[in-house]
Formats: sequence, structure tokens, C-alpha cells
Amino acid sequence: MMEKVLKMIKQDKGFTLIELFIALTLLCVGLFALTQLGISTIHTNQWASEDAVATRLAQNKIDELKKTNYVSLGINNYSDPNNPINSQGNAGGQYTRSWSVIAGPVTGSKKISVLVAWAGSKSLTLNTLVSDEGS
Repeated sequence: MMEKVLKMIKQDKGFTLIELFIALTLLCVGLFALTQLGISTIHTNQWASEDAVATRLAQNKIDELKKTNYVSLGINNYSDPNNPINSQGNAGGQYTRSWSVIAGPVTGSKKISVLVAWAGSKSLTLNTLVSDEGS
């Protein structure tokens, strides 16, 4: 029996065409999956980067408005005069920033909402309340 197995092993000189085709197909499927994973990772990183910039732009405007005298915060809708803005808030980028100041839920308070939009349909809104410290 052992001699028969050894004789079969010695006769087996390589891969059949079907085995080779199956191996290449599996390799191609694996490489395609890795490529799609890489593309997905790149898109996710791009989105995360844009989202981080939008968050920073909105937070910077909220910080600026919170430093403004309460009485000077007029109830209205505003748009950044530099729109579209870049990641530093200067003119010439892909982001648009607008904000609104409305009466707050409590007497002596105002609600500030800052909206940053980019790439047509993506947007982010941050809200805060400020109060009249004198009342």
C-alpha cells in the first residue's frame, strides 16, 4: 500500500488547470476585498477630517459670540461675510458658516445656533445658551 502511495506522489508533477484557476479566483476575490476596504478607509478618514474642521469652525464662532456683550447679541440670523470659508475661517474654502441668535427658553437668556455646511449636503450644528449675567 505504501508503495502505491509513493508511486502516486511521484507521478503528481504539478497543479491541474482547474486548481490553478480556483487559486487565482480566490486571490482576485481577496485582493478586491482589500481594495474596497482601503477605499472605504480613505473615504471615512476624509469625512472625519471634514467633520473635525466643521466642528472647530462652529465652536470658534460660538466662543467668539459668547465673549460678546449680551446686549450686543441681536436676535437675528447671520451669515459669515467671508463665505465660503476655509479651515481657518478665512475666505476661499468649501465651508459656509451661519448662525442665529434667538430668545432663550428662560427670561434673560439667548440661544445661539451655529451651522457649518460643506460638500453640498453635509452640515453640522452646534447650540449653546448664554445669559444676561446682570439680571
